[in-house]
Amino acid sequence: MWAFSIYDKNKNIFFLSRDRFGIKPLYYHFKEGKFIFASEIKAILQHNIGRIPNDLLVFDYLMYNIADHTNETFFKGIKKIPKGHFAVFDIKKEFAQ
Repeated sequence: MWAFSIYDKNKNIFFLSRDRFGIKPLYYHFKEGKFIFASEIKAILQHNIGRIPNDLLVFDYLMYNIADHTNETFFKGIKKIPKGHFAVFDIKKEFAQ
């Protein structure tokens, strides 16, 4: 099981990955020149990005008891890397892939 990040200093990109079982979570915020990632949402919230609820996901959770069908979280602006996936973040271009 893993959730990790690799930083390429020459290209200024981050590579984030999560294992196929998804035991270790990996969350990120990438907006307005800020790139923050952590294994717990509370660590990201300490960076003053706002605690705005994601109403659509809260609705899905309350109505259908699902919250793992998307990369969204209960907070707007904080997303998660789905289990078995990876993402590449270009910090200079503010682009995620």
